Amino acid sequence: MVLAMVPVVARLNSRFGIAFLILIPATLGIGSLLLWLWRRSFVKKIDNEGLCLWSGRTIPWEKVQSLGARKANGERAGEVLRLEVEFEGGRALVAPDWLENGAEVAAALRSKLRRSRPRDTAMRVHYVQKLR
Repeated sequence: MVLAMVPVVARLNSRFGIAFLILIPATLGIGSLLLWLWRRSFVKKIDNEGLCLWSGRTIPWEKVQSLGARKANGERAGEVLRLEVEFEGGRALVAPDWLENGAEVAAALRSKLRRSRPRDTAMRVHYVQKLR
């Protein structure tokens, strides 16, 4: 029995918008363009079918191969700075600091990955500490 999941939609916070606007004059628009292109690899929505990226691409849960987490060290020890989801043909990111509901998105991703994978299927999970 598969439990239905209410879709979780990532909402970019003001920090992303401010960085985008600051980069326009500071880098003659190149930095903003790169930030916009990078954002296309971010997870936008998590639902029963899989992950939907800001680029519009949908990744079914069966295609997910591994989950990596970067965690802070020092004062923010243990806090997740970034989740990287590897799948056939690419990588998707969840950056909780750039989202209004970052903790909710990260928790939904982990929960859905646990529930969607068959019990006998192994998945690589790796954690990296980052000094901050």
